[in-house]
Amino acid sequence: MPFPDQSFDLVWSLESGEHMPDKTKFLQECYRVLKPGGLFLMATWCHRPAQPPHSPLSQDEQKHLAEIYRVYCLPHVISLPEYERSPTN
Repeated sequence: MPFPDQSFDLVWSLESGEHMPDKTKFLQECYRVLKPGGLFLMATWCHRPAQPPHSPLSQDEQKHLAEIYRVYCLPHVISLPEYERSPTN
């Protein structure tokens, strides 16, 4: 984004993270422009947790996601735990 570091008290992402091919880079950029103590609010499409201890996505779930990707022109979605593990620095 064309903004200096720590430009905003609030960074709000509404259904845009799922369109970003590099989720980590997207989050890093959001946090880069956020002032210390600021609020980051994100609403995004996710799939269920699929890494241990959870079971992998079933073929039916994968097929359903593929159709969502096709219809909405999305590169991919990740689970909430995967977003939580993304480095923000």
